[in-house]
Amino acid sequence: MKFGKSLLTLLHAPWADHYLAYKDLKKTLKRQVAGDAQTNSQVEGAFVTELLQSIAACNGFFTRTEQEIAARLAALVAQRADYGLWLSCIVS
Repeated sequence: MKFGKSLLTLLHAPWADHYLAYKDLKKTLKRQVAGDAQTNSQVEGAFVTELLQSIAACNGFFTRTEQEIAARLAALVAQRADYGLWLSCIVS
């Protein structure tokens, strides 16, 4: 199975819009023309720009998601601590 197809089959559906834009990046690379250094240089520049933008978008999503999960975890830890304190008052 090719990488692009395996990526599509393995992705987590709710996060699908936040994956690396593999298909678009691949299309950009296919625009390279053999023997035309000027065009290849422009296409390479466009590819690097698209790649960096896609990486930044993926990283931003990952960072936001990590912060949300950390906040939820902290809330659960605090809730558990409050519950443990309440329970120890009742049992004592």
